[in-house]
Amino acid sequence: MANFVWAIGAGKGGVGKTFVSTNLAISLTKLNFKVLIIDGDLSCANLHTALGLQAQQENLSAFFRSKKNLREIVTITEIPNLQFVQGVWDQWSTFEMKKGDGIRLIEEARKLNYDYVLIDLGPGANNFNLEIFFAVDEKILVSTPEPTSVEKTYRFVEAFIFETLKSKNIAPVQANSTENLEDVLNEFRYCSEKSFISLNHFLREKNLISPYFFDELNQNNFKIIMNEVRSQQDLNLGYSIKSVCYKFFGLELEFLGSVDFDNAVWQSVRNREPFLIEKPHTILSNQFISLTKILTTPELHAQILRAVV
Repeated sequence: MANFVWAIGAGKGGVGKTFVSTNLAISLTKLNFKVLIIDGDLSCANLHTALGLQAQQENLSAFFRSKKNLREIVTITEIPNLQFVQGVWDQWSTFEMKKGDGIRLIEEARKLNYDYVLIDLGPGANNFNLEIFFAVDEKILVSTPEPTSVEKTYRFVEAFIFETLKSKNIAPVQANSTENLEDVLNEFRYCSEKSFISLNHFLREKNLISPYFFDELNQNNFKIIMNEVRSQQDLNLGYSIKSVCYKFFGLELEFLGSVDFDNAVWQSVRNREPFLIEKPHTILSNQFISLTKILTTPELHAQILRAVV
C-alpha cells in the first residue's frame, strides 16, 4: 500500500508545476523509493511530455467512468521505480467530475504498492483540486516570483479555507450557500483593509468558527515551493508569502525552498527528457534532491526550521 500521497497544485497555470512534480518524483526514485505519479489535469494533461512519453490512450477518464481500475491504467516508464497514470488529454472541454471522485482516486492510489504517490493537479482552486488537497498527506503549492502567480497563490489558500468552512456547515452557512460564503469573504476583505484584521480573528469574532478551527488546518499545512528564482529578492518572496498568509489569514504555511531559473529547462522539455535525467549534476538537480529529502525526512525539516528561527 502507498504510504504517502502528495498533491502538487498552483493558483495559475504556467508556473512550472508539472516540471516541479516530475522532478520531485524522479528525486524520490533516486532516494530508492518506488513512486507513482498521476497527472491530475482534467483537460490539458501534459505530464507525459515532461516524462518523454507519448500520450496514453487509457487515462483517468476511464477510471472516473468506472471502466478501468487505477492499476489497469498505470504505465511503466523507462525511469527505474517510476510509474505513471495519464491525465485527461483527449477531450475538447474539461472532464466533468462528481463530488467524491477525488477521494476515490486517493483511496485507490493508497491501495497500490508504492512508497509515494504524487498527484500533479491542473491549475486553480476548482472543486476537484480542493477535494484532493483535503485528503492528501502533503499539500504543495508552486509559485513563481511573478505578481500574478503570487496573488493566485493567496487566492488558492483563501479558497481552501472557505471550502473547508462550507464542508463543515459552519453557521451561518448551514445550507452550504455560496452566496453567504461570498458575503462573509467580502466583509472580511473590507474589514482587513481598514483594520488589518486576520481571517482567523474575524471569523472568531463573528462566532463562525471554534477557537481550534485554524489549529486543525495547521496540523497538515501547505508547503510552498518558489520556482524560477533569479535573485535573493525572488527567494525572499517565499518567506513573504508565508508571513502574509499568517498575518492575513492566520494560517501557518511552510516555505519549503526554491528552484533556480535555468535556461537549460526549456531545452530538456524540447528534448522530451526529464531535467534530472538529462542533467543530473546541476545546481537545479541538487535543489530538487534537497527539497525531496526535507519532505521525506521530518526530523531534517524540523532542524531546518529551527535554524531559520
